[in-house]
Amino acid sequence: MANSAQTSRDVELVARLQAAGYRLTPQRLALVHLLSRDDSHPSADQIFARLRAEYPTVSLATVYNTLDMLVELGEALTLDLSEGCTRYDVRRPGAHPHVICRVCGRVADLDLDGLERFVEAARTSTAFGDLQPRIHFDGVCPTCASGSSRKPEG
Repeated sequence: MANSAQTSRDVELVARLQAAGYRLTPQRLALVHLLSRDDSHPSADQIFARLRAEYPTVSLATVYNTLDMLVELGEALTLDLSEGCTRYDVRRPGAHPHVICRVCGRVADLDLDGLERFVEAARTSTAFGDLQPRIHFDGVCPTCASGSSRKPEG
């Protein structure tokens, strides 16, 4: 993980954390590096398990604290998909829809033309403040539709 080349998203996230005055420990940098490349929308537990392989001293608290920092800075989007855990999208932190496989739980980003107009119309037609869109569709991913996957245990 640590030897892979940095991406522009890595650089952006590190700069935001530094500007906000957060310490950049090796574990925190590894977490940022992992998330800047991960489009699976992982949970904190999944992130923790992946980091432990290379950083056995990383704590679950470090993972949660760093994720909270990224959310607070507007650099991570939280996804509550009624799974009993929160998933995180750091690669695309702005509001956008997702598609979720009902069989295996895979989450993917979805690009829809006209969504911005729909969101703006929702914001202007209500007295609610700080309206944040949370749009997702469920279906069956191509892997599960072909029968080559099964629901993960857990």
